[in-house]
Amino acid sequence: MPPPGSSSQPTVSPALGSDQAVRSVLTRYGASKWEMAHGYTGPTRHLPARAGQALRGIPDTGAQLGSGSGMEMLNWVDPSGRGTVLPPLMRRLDGHWCSDHSAGNTWGFWCKKSAAEPGVHPLPRNRMPYHLQDPHFAIVALSVPGNGRSGVAFQASKAEENHVAELALSNNRPQARWIDADGQRVVLTSPQALAPHRPAVLTLSARPGQQSLRVDGEAVAAAAGVFAPSNFAQLLIGWGFRSYFPNEGFGGHVYGVITGRGSPAEHELALLERYLGTTAGLTLP
Repeated sequence: MPPPGSSSQPTVSPALGSDQAVRSVLTRYGASKWEMAHGYTGPTRHLPARAGQALRGIPDTGAQLGSGSGMEMLNWVDPSGRGTVLPPLMRRLDGHWCSDHSAGNTWGFWCKKSAAEPGVHPLPRNRMPYHLQDPHFAIVALSVPGNGRSGVAFQASKAEENHVAELALSNNRPQARWIDADGQRVVLTSPQALAPHRPAVLTLSARPGQQSLRVDGEAVAAAAGVFAPSNFAQLLIGWGFRSYFPNEGFGGHVYGVITGRGSPAEHELALLERYLGTTAGLTLP
């Protein structure tokens, strides 16, 4: 069977019913999907979070739905607030569920995988869907409660190393950022800042020699980097963690995230962006 994202697989027709088409694209690229509306507040997913409660986890409802919780996002921060860091809270904004990361020193969600060790454990079963040098994409539906917001919204990285692929904000301006193991940096920044309280969908996509940043389905920046092999071991939502230190989150609200390996066609990316937009009440063309 061809690997997820292989060019030998047929593309998905946008004429298919929306739910079926979204599921087909997620399956084709082995993509994970996390919707904050599915978040839970107890030690298991059987206790859904209500407005104002701490979010302890977000199940993966993407291509791996029904096959366990291998890509589940977790948060272990003490929800009592007695510690030095805080968990995100469940919110309902304009009728749409989201995780609230606006309080200072909020740590978001973490999905930790096994790191490949050449000669010891080169292909662990519990592994990442992609690494920096592989074709990959990530889409985030979010909003900001004010101006001047900077920090990580989504990150693929390795806790002990500095290389990274991430979606972030810089003074409310969307960014896609890549750093490889050799220190090469590619940073794409939107010329327009996000308006407070208005949801937006941010997308990064990358393959050797081509990287792009999209905002609400429109390409706003591109580059042509070729990255050195740089393996990942974790995915994070609402913050980051690399070189042994936490990376500050963007301080806003997350409605949903999709990420996977491969290079979706334009209409496939647009389909996923429209879907995530609906989780935030945003209608994209």
